[in-house]
Amino acid sequence: MNTYINSYICTYKDIIKNKNSLSASTYQKININYKKLKKIKDYFSRDLDNSDKGFEPGSISYIGNSKYKFVRSKALQNNLFICDIKKNTFKPIHQKHFKKNNFKINDVLITKDSNVGASGILKNSTKNLCFSGAFLRVPLKKEDKFYVYSFLKSKFYFEQLKFLIPKGSTLSHGKDIIFEAQIPDLHVSDQRRVDLEFLIRLRTLYEQRVKFKSKIIKKIIKHEIENNQKQKKFIFNFPNYKDIYLSKRLDSSTYSYDYKKNNFEIMNYKFGYNDLNSYGYRGIRGSSLEINSIKVRLDSDVYKKNFYKLVIPTNISEYFTVTETNYIGTPVKLKTIRKGDIIFGGEGFSKGRSYVVCDDEENIATNYHGIRIVNNKSDLDDSIFVNCFLSFWRDKGMIDAIGVGGSGGHCSPEYFHMILIPNFKENIKKKIKEIYLSNSEIDLKKIKKKFKDYFFNLGIYELDLLMQKIDQLIKKKQDEILFNKKIN
Repeated sequence: MNTYINSYICTYKDIIKNKNSLSASTYQKININYKKLKKIKDYFSRDLDNSDKGFEPGSISYIGNSKYKFVRSKALQNNLFICDIKKNTFKPIHQKHFKKNNFKINDVLITKDSNVGASGILKNSTKNLCFSGAFLRVPLKKEDKFYVYSFLKSKFYFEQLKFLIPKGSTLSHGKDIIFEAQIPDLHVSDQRRVDLEFLIRLRTLYEQRVKFKSKIIKKIIKHEIENNQKQKKFIFNFPNYKDIYLSKRLDSSTYSYDYKKNNFEIMNYKFGYNDLNSYGYRGIRGSSLEINSIKVRLDSDVYKKNFYKLVIPTNISEYFTVTETNYIGTPVKLKTIRKGDIIFGGEGFSKGRSYVVCDDEENIATNYHGIRIVNNKSDLDDSIFVNCFLSFWRDKGMIDAIGVGGSGGHCSPEYFHMILIPNFKENIKKKIKEIYLSNSEIDLKKIKKKFKDYFFNLGIYELDLLMQKIDQLIKKKQDEILFNKKIN
């Protein structure tokens, strides 16, 4: 349902004017109170040229390993503010196909193909990176960059794209039509604009910090495992009849070199290991939220009294954060999640993503695709470690290997005995916990004066809570501008 765009009753003249188009999307208009609007392209410092475009080397250039990387459009996501360049968003390519681009750190990038309109700020060195033809650099004036970028991430912008881009066309045919969308034209000194720009800078800064801290945690786990191996050396063997009979699985993933080597390192860890079940955890499916199961369901983007807070796998990032929070009202009693429990993605391409609840918050629920991993020990520090290890294991491809089925597959509780957890010493767990959870007080009123202190001292969990609050404030500030009124 649109919030900012409405259809209107068209006349015969309107149809003739629109070249006899009978498409409903043609007869829509922006319905906001603020009337002084400006196209995004009018904020450009110059016209678009070839230096602002990516290129396509073709799949023939892909190789197994290379320092040269071809970044694909999935590196830009609507729920992330920074270009997410990682293993599954780039392809290693041969040096002879590498083409140096002109993109630089802090450039705003946007996609005109695939996930249309998704944007992000580039924070990586581009020395050995080239970008797909789906990318465009947005050549914004320096003084307008963060203001315009805030609206590129807004629902207001994406609703406009729905009727600007012709239905049935591919985005390569759409060209630069994504810059025809309009945003409110505020003076640079307008306090509403100043506040919005500050929030965007802060949101980007905190997201960058979360990624940095999550990498540190995974480096600690990797270092601890690799540097505490027994004398035994890994030898790869192809499966025999006994292996297949005992595992009762024919899929090749669990017999691959990488899978066996990764599991060997856990079994060869000198302080021992347990499978997830034996380690003191058990999996329980979340509630089915289908109408035929709960009969009555009311959805909301904001908190309402007696509503359940939904944390579902598709809204959990690979950096232990919740990218979107929704609320659901129903008379049916849903299964709730307690402090220390882990929400684990059981199905699809969000399989293996996990999030640990660190507060005594009531009425948190997940859907059937989310598995509640219950901590029988009631030890929050231990849950944080297991949550971080599961993410590390997912990055290694182990959760995908264990999962079964097509379209992303599933990793249900019946396979939890295949997830091996190393018995890390308490000092290592504590080190991980302190990066993840600092137990610092969060006070939004103090952030403007002391945001650098918050930047360095907060754990991933607190930074995530702050980012969620900042996202809400960004939307509120934008709506105050769009509807030209104060919103409580």
